Amino acid sequence: MHNILRNDFASVSAVHLGEWLNRFANDTIVVADIYVEILSELTGMMVKLISVVIMMIVLDWRFACVLLPCGILLTYEFRKVLKKLHKQMQERDSKLRIFL
Repeated sequence: MHNILRNDFASVSAVHLGEWLNRFANDTIVVADIYVEILSELTGMMVKLISVVIMMIVLDWRFACVLLPCGILLTYEFRKVLKKLHKQMQERDSKLRIFL
């Protein structure tokens, strides 16, 4: 929103009004999903993750010392791929909404 207010009128009006409305609607949907679904699911996953890490250390600390760093690296790489795919999905969804 800050960028829209700072830009000159010609650059803002060059973009179709439907595209601006679509961007704002998509952002609102994403924020609403975060508060309703993701936060509660994240809390449950964190409890499970902490429990699993504790049990791995208790059962076999050597295995945990090998597996945990590998898991963190794989998660980081997987996150990059998912972020790229999510951005592509949002762009295609916005093009579809503009068309409709």
